[in-house]
Amino acid sequence: MDSDVAIGLLDDDFPSLSMKDEFLKIFPRKTMEDLQACEEDDFFIVLGTIVSIIDDRWWYLVCSCNKSVNDDDDKYYCTSCATYVTDVTPRQVVQIEVVGV
Repeated sequence: MDSDVAIGLLDDDFPSLSMKDEFLKIFPRKTMEDLQACEEDDFFIVLGTIVSIIDDRWWYLVCSCNKSVNDDDDKYYCTSCATYVTDVTPRQVVQIEVVGV
């Protein structure tokens, strides 16, 4: 999807803004220090520079209950469901180290 197209899906108060500009206007901005001290659950915009990727494991498999499974000799065991499962889904995860700008 083109980020320069005005769609107004996030908030009807900004119908003429592009999706990118609307996103930047709606969510509050915080510095890295503010984010570390923040106790509220919300979405924030934090500008920073990625300095490294912490873990090279980019994906893992989950059960239909969305809990990770253990690989056991070409079978997958879900400890949450307490059973072997065949229907697994790959999920992506990226852990990064970021410094503020």
